Amino acid sequence: MQRLKNGEFSDATWITFPNPAGVTVYTNDSVWDRASVGGQISITNPGVFTTYAAFTSIS
Repeated sequence: MQRLKNGEFSDATWITFPNPAGVTVYTNDSVWDRASVGGQISITNPGVFTTYAAFTSIS
């Protein structure tokens, strides 16, 4: 996505990040460049909330 000269934004490119086995992604709090960060809950330990960072090779 880019800012256009008129102040609007170009169309966004949506990327699906892989979800590790046994983890339910709970939030996606921020995306910057090729990184996405948020919180997750493990299926085997549902009472524990942890954070994650995921990266993509798409730039």
